[in-house]
Amino acid sequence: MEAGMNLEASMNGEAGAEWETGIENTIHRWADCYISVAGDRIIAGNDRLERVWSTAGGWPESLSLLDKARGEEWLAAVGEAALGDAGIGGAGVRSAETGNAMLDEAGMIGAAAGRLTAIRVDCREDGDCGLSRPHLRADADMRLPGDGRILRLSLWLYPQASFMRQQYTLLAAKSEAASELSLKALPSPAQSDESPLAVAAPPSIAVIALDANNREAANLGALPCIERFALRELHTRWESVRLSDRTDTTNNLVARERGLLFVNERRALRGNALLLGGTLRSCGLLLLKEGPAHAARPDEPDDDYRFVGLRLESLDAHWDLAGAGEAVGCALMVGVHDGTEYGAYSLLHAYHRAVRVFRPELDAYVMSNTWGDRSKDSRVTDAFIAGELRAAAALGIDICQIDDGWQNGVTVNSVLAKSSGDGRWGDYYSGGGDFWSVHPERFPQGFGPTVALAARLGVRLGLWYSPDATDDYALWRRDARTLLELHGSYGINHFKLDGIDLGSSTGKRRLLQLMRTVVTESLGAVRFNLDMTAQRRLGYYADGPFGSLFLENRYTDWRNYYPHWTLRNLWSLAPYVPVQSLQAEFLNVNRNRELYGDDPLSPYACGQAYTFGVTAFASPLAWMELSSLDEVQASLLSSLLHALRPHRAEIASGHILPLGDEPSGTGWTGLQSIAAHANAAANADAAADPAAESGYLLIVRERSAAPAKTYRLWGRTAGELRIHTVARLRERDIMDAGSKQEFGIQADDRGEFTFTLPAPLTFAIYKYEKN
Repeated sequence: MEAGMNLEASMNGEAGAEWETGIENTIHRWADCYISVAGDRIIAGNDRLERVWSTAGGWPESLSLLDKARGEEWLAAVGEAALGDAGIGGAGVRSAETGNAMLDEAGMIGAAAGRLTAIRVDCREDGDCGLSRPHLRADADMRLPGDGRILRLSLWLYPQASFMRQQYTLLAAKSEAASELSLKALPSPAQSDESPLAVAAPPSIAVIALDANNREAANLGALPCIERFALRELHTRWESVRLSDRTDTTNNLVARERGLLFVNERRALRGNALLLGGTLRSCGLLLLKEGPAHAARPDEPDDDYRFVGLRLESLDAHWDLAGAGEAVGCALMVGVHDGTEYGAYSLLHAYHRAVRVFRPELDAYVMSNTWGDRSKDSRVTDAFIAGELRAAAALGIDICQIDDGWQNGVTVNSVLAKSSGDGRWGDYYSGGGDFWSVHPERFPQGFGPTVALAARLGVRLGLWYSPDATDDYALWRRDARTLLELHGSYGINHFKLDGIDLGSSTGKRRLLQLMRTVVTESLGAVRFNLDMTAQRRLGYYADGPFGSLFLENRYTDWRNYYPHWTLRNLWSLAPYVPVQSLQAEFLNVNRNRELYGDDPLSPYACGQAYTFGVTAFASPLAWMELSSLDEVQASLLSSLLHALRPHRAEIASGHILPLGDEPSGTGWTGLQSIAAHANAAANADAAADPAAESGYLLIVRERSAAPAKTYRLWGRTAGELRIHTVARLRERDIMDAGSKQEFGIQADDRGEFTFTLPAPLTFAIYKYEKN
């Protein structure tokens, strides 16, 4: 199928057999995915989920959200009684020609503004150059009444998935994209009522009913809105989930707010994710805004979602339509599930695995970076890096990443910043074009010998890089060329991106375009490690399918590193973000031991093996100079890394969820990696198969006096499990070589399993399967 094939062409008889045409509807299908225009309705879905938008009121309005697997319709009838004061776009929707608000007296975009006059749908099979699962990408372009602007509704439909993604874009009337459109005129609303694809509207439900003396009714104004739903079911619980980054100054990364729907409540919520579940029926709805963490959105309002009675709105301040230029709304994922906690988390996992295909050879690795020992760039030379590469090879570390200091230019973080008087941060090209050339004194023969040594040792080389932030990353193409030259010349596939400060949505789009260009032109070989420790970054969901997240800068020098803090952040984020995509640090515990005094939870008290163990299910980062480890530390880490190596790809391919207590330093906790489904590529709603009853367990006994702990595992694990020991710590920095390599474990009457560990501050990594 050719990219850009459109419905107008199909109706003129120019399309192939894949298109179905009729007098009043046109359908495109790919796999089980489809999109159609039937009268004034846009219908899109697959075998599990279907959505319907009505364009009769002058703007696409969600009419139906059908969970096909459970036969649950989530939406009530659309109308002024149900949707009230704001159309999509809210108060910011104005005619580009007249400046008049395109809202009627009720606040609706409707008859006062006129109807959408024409529509075209472009469809193509897409896979994001192999970065994402193959899917149907559809762009529905609609001409707005009055000023000729084009509204684009983009949809991403994945086969057998219980979710779809959407994004609105408004194109200026005189834009190149708008001028090239030849749109099909829409039929009248009366025709759409006769369409065979029309969906019967469920009963309408009022939003807010107040006495005349109640002044709250005056405070229900419109807000910039990228989607809204008139919910059908009153008896619904909700939970908003707000994730934080800026981990240099934040250590509580997940905040939740919960409640029940109330017909007279107006409530604004913060957070990327919003989960809804029926209290009388087993059904769930999940919304996810693919935007930065809240603190990194400088020009957005405080709120991400809003309930007005039973109306639900997804908000986005970037969706400002008052001007004549282009406006781009935040992408939104909408999905359905069985209403259970595990069902919601499985849906999120399926979403992540669809947006970014996991490739073990590129994505399952252990990396080292010397910056954690705080010598900054003072030791970066070809001889020092050669020692780091040899140490990495002996330990079994896959990638040795050179941080700030390999390049000719000097940053503000360099030990040379004061003496040079020219330390830069964010502005790298104004002083000349050689900032990103290899440092001629630290690497007098260039990178060639270092790259050759790495290849002989079987270690990959990674580099630190900071994009130029001038004028909202206006030089992103130049940065892309620099990165591609480093990749092409030296085979560098992993770049840590740092120093990012996104002051606008323009900067965000350019940064994403930089990464997309590098990844696609390298044919998917390049991966980025996105630093999210400070300033305004992309967060957990806006980074695209381009690599991993560098979660934390923690140092024993500053006493802000504790192993249980790192584990707690992984444990808390696990339901919402793939743990295997989070780079989690383990440090040299012998450094700065004296600064912690007799703290029983200090890194030294925990030991070198324990500090690694708590990161084993993430993307472990040796945040240290490897060549500074003593023989005992090196031998211990080598044993652990080599024991884990045969299992690492399988652990990272699974669905990782938290186990036990929330880490506090004094309880029993852990993580579970549920084995990937053999048919995960064909069924995004079952990316992990609980019926397989296999996977891996990280069981952690913190500084707890209890010798055993009962765990409830995720999935349908029951009866007896067969356990294979991958690694087990007997006491501080002593591996338990005498423990049983395989044993059986029986569930109790509640379906829970009891695990024992011999001493506080120990852990075990087990592979389990149904016996």
